[in-house]
Amino acid sequence: NKPIFGICYGCQFLNVWRGGTLIQDIELQWPEPIEHRQSRHVVRVLEGTRLRDIVRDEEFEIVSSHHQAIGKLAPGAKTSAFAPD
Repeated sequence: NKPIFGICYGCQFLNVWRGGTLIQDIELQWPEPIEHRQSRHVVRVLEGTRLRDIVRDEEFEIVSSHHQAIGKLAPGAKTSAFAPD
């Protein structure tokens, strides 16, 4: 009964392991994607999350290097932050 925090591949792995899905290739499957491979981009942090309490801001910049993303969120999982696309 402890919270788990997944970042990048860890987030994707935990989501699939718990019954969620992945977008296999953001550039091919998502309309108007931002650059996620070898890039920097902003993520928005949801209010009322532990992450928001930690970073104390509604958005911040991250280094990104992936081509997959969460499709359907796993049952019981919660989103803390997300990219604009």
